[in-house]
Amino acid sequence: MDNNRGNPNWQPLSFLPQLATIIDGMLDAARETYEPFSQIKVHDDYSIKRVFEVTGQQVSDEWLYDEQLERWSALPKLNPVQRTEIQRLQRQMAELKKVNRDILAIAEEHEEKTIEKVLGKNDAEVGLEFLLGKLTR
Repeated sequence: MDNNRGNPNWQPLSFLPQLATIIDGMLDAARETYEPFSQIKVHDDYSIKRVFEVTGQQVSDEWLYDEQLERWSALPKLNPVQRTEIQRLQRQMAELKKVNRDILAIAEEHEEKTIEKVLGKNDAEVGLEFLLGKLTR
C-alpha cells in the first residue's frame, strides 16, 4: 500500500495475511511504546521529537488500513474465516488509534517539560512551577 493519499495501491484479498501481520505488529509496537512512555515523568527532547515523527506518521497512514479493510469487507464472496479476520483487524485498528492518540497526548503534555528545558531554567522558575503544579516529582 502506498502512502500517497491520492493514489493508493489497493491490495487483493490474498494480501490479508500480510496486512494482519503489519497491523498486529504496529499495535504491539505501539503498546510497547506506550507502557514505559506513560511511566516516565520527564523525557528528553529527542524522544519527544521521535514520538511525534513515528507515531504521527502512523496516525496519518491509518486511513489506508481502514480503507483497505473496508474494501475487503464489502466483497460479496468473503468466506467466514476471511470476514472474521477482517473484523478482528478492524478492532485492532480501533485499538491502535486509541494507543497512538494516547502516546501523542503524553508527548504533547511533556513537550514543554523535557529534561533539556527543565535544566535550562533557574532554581526559582523550577520551584515556582513545582508549587503551581506544573512540574511533578
